[in-house]
Amino acid sequence: MSANMRTLDSILFEEEYPVSKLLRRAQRAGRSQPMFVSMPAFRFHVPEGLGHPDAFYSRAMTLSTHAAWFVLAVRLPEPEPVVETFLLAWDADVVGVLNTSPGKLESLLFVTPQRRGRTLHWVTKHVCEVWEATDLEDDSECVVMVTEDGQEHSGYFMETPKRVRRGKLIAKVPAATRKGRLDS
Repeated sequence: MSANMRTLDSILFEEEYPVSKLLRRAQRAGRSQPMFVSMPAFRFHVPEGLGHPDAFYSRAMTLSTHAAWFVLAVRLPEPEPVVETFLLAWDADVVGVLNTSPGKLESLLFVTPQRRGRTLHWVTKHVCEVWEATDLEDDSECVVMVTEDGQEHSGYFMETPKRVRRGKLIAKVPAATRKGRLDS
């Protein structure tokens, strides 16, 4: 791993990390609890020097909750640009990474549960824009993600919000990266 490369833990867990208002609020509400869980049987050995010394590498993860989660790809500025992909548990974590990453947003999708009768399915949607917003139903801060079809999504399950007012645009996926992607 390059000494200049900023990894997720260096972005999220440094002491000087400027935690956004949304992330602080999510932490107070208990939403920053771990979502991805692994077991010792799934531990994957990475030889010393090839990985971060404090990292735990795993071949498999489970989810501790059936809420939406996110796949975020950021192009980091290296001597040779590299795309770093993160799995994030909460919308506030997405905003936190986007607000502090030295890289540029390459792609973002959310994965959300959808029930059909007694069966749980997972649905993915590609996100084009991420906004800080206000939920007008209870005057609370929220994150709104706009998908390729122009629909707004927000909340634990990335449902269509009833009434929101967009505030600050956090990030926009470049149109060029949307054209060349593989469909999910």
